[in-house]
Amino acid sequence: MIKAGAMRHQITLERMTETVQPSGAVSQTWASYVTPRAEIVQQELTDYLSGVGEGTTGTIAFRLWYVPNVSTADRITYNGATYAVTGVLEIANGRGLEIRAVTQ
Repeated sequence: MIKAGAMRHQITLERMTETVQPSGAVSQTWASYVTPRAEIVQQELTDYLSGVGEGTTGTIAFRLWYVPNVSTADRITYNGATYAVTGVLEIANGRGLEIRAVTQ
């Protein structure tokens, strides 16, 4: 169920773009393509130990009105943090999306 009143958070969906320089070099940058309002339906932090040291990873799920062509190649910027999209699910009979992401 999508609740318009619960969409209090501004997120930015970004997609990788490639630009060919006159020299022939290719540069890749992230470009925003939509800035919708969203509801946060799940947010968690997990601490872990690795061979290099300690770390923290965050998982978050956003609900928003339908945006076409969102994929796992995209990323989300929210509240100063960047999240890699790990899953996109259509909800509410195609009127909305639930996007799951992890911190980068």
